[in-house]
Amino acid sequence: MSAILCGTAMLALLNFQQASDRGAPGFSVVVDSARHEVRVVTGPYVLPAMMGEGHHGNHHAEGHETPLFGFAWPVSGGLRGFSVEVMDGSHRPLPQTLLHHLNVLNLDRRQLLQPAVERVVATGQETRPVLLPPSIAIPLPLGARMAMMAAWKNPGMTDLHDVWVQLTFRWSPADLVPRPQPVLPVALDADYEVGTSDAYDLPMGHSLKTREFVMPIDGRLVAVGGHLHDYGVALRLEEVATGRVILELKAEVAPDGRLRDMPRKLPGVSGPGLALRAGRRYRVVGEYNNTSGRVIPDGAMAVIGGLFAPRCMRCWPGIDPTDASFVRDLATLPGAGWAGKKWLETPSLTQLIRAPLTPNEAGMTMIP
Repeated sequence: MSAILCGTAMLALLNFQQASDRGAPGFSVVVDSARHEVRVVTGPYVLPAMMGEGHHGNHHAEGHETPLFGFAWPVSGGLRGFSVEVMDGSHRPLPQTLLHHLNVLNLDRRQLLQPAVERVVATGQETRPVLLPPSIAIPLPLGARMAMMAAWKNPGMTDLHDVWVQLTFRWSPADLVPRPQPVLPVALDADYEVGTSDAYDLPMGHSLKTREFVMPIDGRLVAVGGHLHDYGVALRLEEVATGRVILELKAEVAPDGRLRDMPRKLPGVSGPGLALRAGRRYRVVGEYNNTSGRVIPDGAMAVIGGLFAPRCMRCWPGIDPTDASFVRDLATLPGAGWAGKKWLETPSLTQLIRAPLTPNEAGMTMIP
């Protein structure tokens, strides 16, 4: 590791301790060029006890959501994987189940199906480390405006102090030969309107949540996973005209209905991928079986997340800064009142966060 990167790593470690000392969340970005890693560390957080009520509705009611942290993507190359670690201030591991979800956003690219900011990474308590084959990668240019936010849940009986999260990215260098095939993240959500939460009330017993959409471009799903909550049964993607099930992800749950794991599939690695055609109508289905005996407010989500290889990369929808839905999405991100007008006026995140942030420098920068 170069001297400047060593200095960056020491800064991150110093930030870790200083933030712990003063009890306010800190944020640092470390580049390890030898390992092709970008490490983002934030904390400490205090997680109030939820007294055994760890479902999504209570999580929001207790306000276990971080503000939005911003940083410039510090390397040139494609994103190939990530892993998440939850720890205390002494780097001792804590249960990942404390982390309800963590999202990393690319403020300079929109989603495929909605005029909303691209969610490059979306993890939940069931998410395992992701490492893509070297043949594919998500293109991220040097200096891309990124942001990270997390939501927590502490279903225990006591408050937790000094909680940290580290997100480690793996990237492929821009000069890699042969060059990886570019893929972009897609979210196929059974209940989402731009600028609102995609959580919905979970009724008692067996239930289905469905949503239909029309594909705007041709391409192939090359990797897929899913996000459900407790009492989840399965996620499916269907072709409306034929009723054909294109994809099914069955949840692994405990006898009491608690979610244990969601499967992943790599149809573009062992085969040609799952073709989705422009102009065709598809349906996302989220299936639950709530055996708790009560309705759970905001207790369910149903999202298929995947990597999509467009047939024409230039055909990906561009950002329309005047689109009301896009502006609303920015403005409703947690702690992101800066987003709408300031985003349109600011050519770089470096100016937006009012702190120096170059490819080889890191600091504790939080967007106000």
